[in-house]
Amino acid sequence: MQSHAVLTILSDDKPGVVELIANAVERVGGNWVDSHLQNVHGKFAGIVVVSIGTNMEDSLAQSLEKLSQEGIHLQFTWTKLSEQEANHTAYKRIHVIGPDRTGIVKEISGALAERSINLVGLVSERSSTPWTGEPLFQAEAEIDVPTAIDFDELIDRLQLIAEELGLEVTISD
Repeated sequence: MQSHAVLTILSDDKPGVVELIANAVERVGGNWVDSHLQNVHGKFAGIVVVSIGTNMEDSLAQSLEKLSQEGIHLQFTWTKLSEQEANHTAYKRIHVIGPDRTGIVKEISGALAERSINLVGLVSERSSTPWTGEPLFQAEAEIDVPTAIDFDELIDRLQLIAEELGLEVTISD
């Protein structure tokens, strides 16, 4: 039987951080299952899912705790595959681009939450438009849409948000 741990990581960005974590996991027979790692303004941040034999959970915890001596701040929690993940319906992608302004993420995430749509992943960035240098907001989101959702109504709501905020919002499979 396997257990799964979700690790959250924060440290100064420096070479070798991923190797130290991978060594700590492998040392106790763990398997690196999934990860999202990123340099964010000079910090290294990430989420890693690790699987390990249920009899090795304490060993993994001890191995990971030693990383704090290297300046790697790590938290983890044991998890099981949720009912929502086990019975997901249809994954869709949302792409958002337009002038950066307050409230974009709040409005879109609110529209999703009102319809019980799970936001599975979100990557956003602020940059500048090449022609004017004005702040530009871009985001890619992955959502899990239940079959009971009126998808046309969701698209209408997102288009209304797009019009109000001067954005382009597209949805794809």
